Amino acid sequence: MTLWVFLLLWIDHTAAETAKGRVFDDRNRNGFYDKGETGVSGVAVSNGEAVVLTDDSGSYELEIESGEVLFFSKPRGFELPLSKDNIPRFYYSHFPDGTTSDLEYEYGGMEPTGVLPGQIDFPLYQTSESEAFKVIWTSDPQVSSHEELDFVRDDVVAELVGVEAAFGVTTGDIMYDDLSLYSRYASIFGQIGVPWFNLPGNHDVDYQAPTDNRTLDTFTRHFGPPYYSFNWGNVHFVMLDNIYYTWPNPERPVGYGGYEARLDDRQLAWLANDLAVVPTDTLIVLGMHSPFLDVNSPDRVKSNLQNLPDVLDLLMRFENIVAVAGHLHTTEHYYFTPKDGWHGKGTFHQHTIATVSGSWWMGPKDDRGIPYTVQMDGTPNGYHVMTVDGTNFSMRYKAASFPDDYQMRIMIQTAPGNHFVSEVQSSQLESSHVLINVFDGGPNTIVEFQVDDEKYVGTERTVRREPFAQNSYDKNEYPPMFETLSNHLWTARLPDNLTPGTHVLTVRATDEYGQAHVGTKIFEVQ
Repeated sequence: MTLWVFLLLWIDHTAAETAKGRVFDDRNRNGFYDKGETGVSGVAVSNGEAVVLTDDSGSYELEIESGEVLFFSKPRGFELPLSKDNIPRFYYSHFPDGTTSDLEYEYGGMEPTGVLPGQIDFPLYQTSESEAFKVIWTSDPQVSSHEELDFVRDDVVAELVGVEAAFGVTTGDIMYDDLSLYSRYASIFGQIGVPWFNLPGNHDVDYQAPTDNRTLDTFTRHFGPPYYSFNWGNVHFVMLDNIYYTWPNPERPVGYGGYEARLDDRQLAWLANDLAVVPTDTLIVLGMHSPFLDVNSPDRVKSNLQNLPDVLDLLMRFENIVAVAGHLHTTEHYYFTPKDGWHGKGTFHQHTIATVSGSWWMGPKDDRGIPYTVQMDGTPNGYHVMTVDGTNFSMRYKAASFPDDYQMRIMIQTAPGNHFVSEVQSSQLESSHVLINVFDGGPNTIVEFQVDDEKYVGTERTVRREPFAQNSYDKNEYPPMFETLSNHLWTARLPDNLTPGTHVLTVRATDEYGQAHVGTKIFEVQ
């Protein structure tokens, strides 16, 4: 047994090669290190585990093995080269033989890259970089067909073309298993006109892979490493792959094998090394597919990070942290506390954002032929815009194809199960309630309402099923709609002294970031 372990270690060691090169300021933007151009020092370069900093000449050396990706963290004040589809290029994939043919990956895996080049240089473009900028966050386009990619194009991407943002991110489940659509997805999102970073989700994998570390060969071919980091302004962005396949299913009888939310040991080591060179007063923004903690299902292994304590330990020393995730098809806010194992210097805010696909492109279609696809918590499908200024930030939800100020749904209930009335009998006032869904609300959101010009009164946050979402779908067609709880509903009694006639109900909400939203509903008392 001892001999076997020794031989295994010896074989692994001899398989490693030394990658070396330079990170440089590519002044003429031709992709080559030319005379007169200078290296960029202090840039973090990684093989997915170890992290080294470039020296004064911009040079680095790092061991790399077959099947690994060499990448660097963009430093502040530089732009990255982009593909024709605006996908950032900050990596070199080392797959000498590609994905071996005996695995028969359905979507091709990695093509052979050949022998390791003697020099792997990474170009950067020096630029002025403001501390104030915006980021577009999307999650779960989750397309399973060309028709659903049409929906993404026409419902979300079309309104983002030309947006004033530094870059955008998709936090996984780009596809719903059909990876042949990756190229078209990239081409469509490339039209937005900003650099677009991508992360893998549980539906972005090669199900024919024998082990977890080869489930993202096809993803890597299109988008690069599944986890990485970069710097923008005073922010260090850390993009994680936290979907770990526990039993990949080569036969793929139902579309996917078993998985859990977890960082493998190699990625965890990289995260420690990556964060070790980041100042503690930097704003840390973590992007990932599954949230660290699923508020409504804290024991579910597929949506709660199984080695969360290990990750929290690495983040404790930072003063400003936010985690952005998707996966749940609900919108949630959570603040980690000592009972979760958080004893850090600052607040650790987790924001699970709305999905592009809503409820998997289900529901009645509008006059464009696009499903309404409201999420299980009653939130319309959409995306989020992050505004950063130094180390301060805020997020604002945007419902796809709706006005910017569409931030809530106001419902009136006169009897159990009836939440959509606009006419109330005088005799019903004593038992009538207002129910308000603030789409991106959370535990610190304040919601008040008034009727006509009367004084604003408070409401009570309630966690329950969202009636609009339930009424939008057939229970037999999609039962989860009737099982999922919404964390952003507020309720209160209607005044019981309203006179017959027409009234205006006005709601004002102050969200988790201090942003004010207003909504109105006209109703009549009979």
